[in-house]
Amino acid sequence: IRVETGLERGQVTVSVADDGSAPASTSRTFHLTLTTRSLALGEGVGMPGLPLEVPLTLSSPAGGDNAVAFSVQFDARWLRFEGVNLGTGAAAARLVINDLELAAGRVGLFIALPAGQSFDPGTTELATLRFRVADEAPATNSPLEFVNGPVPREVVNAAAAPLRAVYHPGRTLVILGFEADVAPRPTGNTNG
Repeated sequence: IRVETGLERGQVTVSVADDGSAPASTSRTFHLTLTTRSLALGEGVGMPGLPLEVPLTLSSPAGGDNAVAFSVQFDARWLRFEGVNLGTGAAAARLVINDLELAAGRVGLFIALPAGQSFDPGTTELATLRFRVADEAPATNSPLEFVNGPVPREVVNAAAAPLRAVYHPGRTLVILGFEADVAPRPTGNTNG
């Protein structure tokens, strides 16, 4: 079995052939279209004291998705959740934020289109999660994980029937500023 193309585009070509030991060796090629939808958090880069934004996308080859619900775990030592901006693909959607577990580094989100509507097939920019990096944050690389609390993970269609989905984590990078002194100081304060 040989896979010809990658899964990221939702299409796979598989070739199957026998080992040639049979008198009439044959091979077959199948073209499959995968319909697994996914929610993906992107990467956000920020500096101490400044904003950091992380994109959220929905990839759905077949479409038909009406609403998504999930929670995101983040490093509350260095990030403060500030809100969500709906993306261009979700401009007509309703957004509900559950911020009861922010101190523990978890925020729950529910994004839903009006009844009977669905997100377009393909990749949709659902939202941007906004954080502020703590003033005292060190240079760090922290994961952003989908979790089931305070809001459980779910994707549903226009009839509110659950749909299978995979969830791809994201990450945040905190980089330190550059010291802008005329002469370098070994104990610079990285405030520019």
